[in-house]
Amino acid sequence: MARMEFDGLDGIVRELEKLQTGAGPAAKKMLRAGAEVMAEYRRREAEKRGLRDTGAMIKNIKPTRKIKTNAGAMELTVYSQGKDPDSKTKQTNAAKEFMDHYGYKSRPATHWIESAEKDGEGPAQKEMEKIWDGFIDSGTE
Repeated sequence: MARMEFDGLDGIVRELEKLQTGAGPAAKKMLRAGAEVMAEYRRREAEKRGLRDTGAMIKNIKPTRKIKTNAGAMELTVYSQGKDPDSKTKQTNAAKEFMDHYGYKSRPATHWIESAEKDGEGPAQKEMEKIWDGFIDSGTE
């Protein structure tokens, strides 16, 4: 666990200024690392449930490149990106993910994304905490 040590008020001010300047890059690094873990858990769950057709959907499950800010909070979305070039319908991988998760008239819902996120939540958080603790210990990202 990270620790902060300082002498007197000036030490507190110095440590807080150091945290303020480096927290943004560290938070982005944490977010990216957590999203990578979640993407891996989603790929595993899709494989485990046999949701492979051409393999494009599973291969393209990854975090978006750009981190967005929504109401002051950073967010990174994990989903299957792009289109399946081998598919007869040329549908997006995200649409295939959606249909496999929620089902449709002739196919029951699997809710595989919820399972993957539940399983990956703890490991993703640990990965993010590791980065944060390193930042606190060193004062840099």
